[in-house]
Amino acid sequence: MKSKLIGILLFVCVLIPTHTIMAQSQELLIIQKADELMNLLVPKRNNRDYVWFKDSISDIFSVLNNLELQPKHKLNIDLPNMEGLGDVSHIWVANDNGKRDDNYLKYVKLKSITEESCWEWFLFYYMNNMMPSFWHGGGYNTYEMFYSEKQWEKQIDRLKDSFVPDSSMAESEKNANLLSESKYNKMKETKITPAQIMLNAAKNEATVSFYSWNNWEGLNYNQYELKIKKDNAVKITKSTSETIIKYWNVVFY
Repeated sequence: MKSKLIGILLFVCVLIPTHTIMAQSQELLIIQKADELMNLLVPKRNNRDYVWFKDSISDIFSVLNNLELQPKHKLNIDLPNMEGLGDVSHIWVANDNGKRDDNYLKYVKLKSITEESCWEWFLFYYMNNMMPSFWHGGGYNTYEMFYSEKQWEKQIDRLKDSFVPDSSMAESEKNANLLSESKYNKMKETKITPAQIMLNAAKNEATVSFYSWNNWEGLNYNQYELKIKKDNAVKITKSTSETIIKYWNVVFY
């Protein structure tokens, strides 16, 4: 019986290619890390009382635990001003003398060069899009990352009562990228792939690919190229974005 079970397991392993298992493992890792960070940053982003967030800053590097902040430096986040026409959150780093530097990314490095650490660094870079914002501050420049298929499905569901029958739309409305019934059906038919990270360890380079959503653009496919320096700091060397489905939410700021 034991030998038969071993034989079955070996047969299953042969049937499932190693690269498939690795891809599935990476997908789960990507979703898990992003979910943990989103759960930390997002739940109360529309709440006017942001006191809770100050206590969450130290948890960021508990989630992104393959990154490290330069010693004697402290990560700070100024939450949006809730008055006026709008504002966004501002991330910055203070040294041991309390001096402020808004170029906070240069103080964050990889503990080791792996796909997981590169993905965490990119999440940290993209964190501005997950942060609390107020009114106009969270408009044109906010891009929601779709790192899993489930998020795209939720977006489609959010818009299910927003489309207009094609027969009721003027040509100018179609040209303005308002959501027609046919465009909504196209959205439902569109399948997206989860975010991906490809590491070229020999060249200390990585590529991050993912879909995102903006209420004034629509669905975009994005690629970012990362370069890992000798001290394990990271910089973005190139980024591209292609609009897959155009959309406009009929709101002017």
